[in-house]
Amino acid sequence: MTARRGLFKAVQIILSFALLGLAVWVARPAALWREMLGVNVPYLLLSLLFVPLLIALRAARWHILARTRREDMPFVESFHSYMGGLALSIITPAAELTRGALAAPRDKAGFVGLAFLDKLIDATVLFLLACGGFSVIAPGKLKYAGAAGAMLVVAGWGASRPIAGFLGNLLPKSRIAGALRRALEAAHSVRPAVLVKCFLVAAANFVLYYCHLYLIMYAFAPEIEPEAAALLPLITLSRLVPSIGVGPREFAAGALFARFEY
Repeated sequence: MTARRGLFKAVQIILSFALLGLAVWVARPAALWREMLGVNVPYLLLSLLFVPLLIALRAARWHILARTRREDMPFVESFHSYMGGLALSIITPAAELTRGALAAPRDKAGFVGLAFLDKLIDATVLFLLACGGFSVIAPGKLKYAGAAGAMLVVAGWGASRPIAGFLGNLLPKSRIAGALRRALEAAHSVRPAVLVKCFLVAAANFVLYYCHLYLIMYAFAPEIEPEAAALLPLITLSRLVPSIGVGPREFAAGALFARFEY
């Protein structure tokens, strides 16, 4: 198993640097250097103000979910567990699920289930924004593909509770399966009103995040069109490619902006 993990990590590193190198080669190093020298520094500094707000919104959403399992949980504990998971996510995105164990050592399985639900909410909102962005930039009838994708996601959430219950019943009787069952039950027990609140906070978080990214783009290219922001959720989806955090997004950004001439 250790050898497999080592091989997977090696593939991640190679793929990351290969895509990053390809993005730099296509953009040309000299052109990149000129853009770096001509950047509008005040806009970059302004974009930094968004970072603590983004972290605060994510921590607040995690606190909302955590209190469904532990009503007396103070925000400072939720914040510490969230930041602990965020630090570990530098190694791999899946490590962020450990914030559940950090939040409640005596209820690890339940809180890991809530952490997974939190990540699922993020993924859902991101995919819905990507569908909307695709509808903005796609030509002709391809615009309807974005709406179709969004409808499938909404339908999937509508069927999530019976699916979670069905999966829980399929798990065998073992210690690991018991932990998975408790994680599913914890995620399944979150009330619809709490889910709606979390989705609204997640949507606000992503909107703020893309305003932050657009400011950075504007700092480098003031002539960029506002419609270019529709590409940002698609670029974020490139994180699905196994990597160490760099490479896929830079490559996706270069390819998409060049394709749509932004």
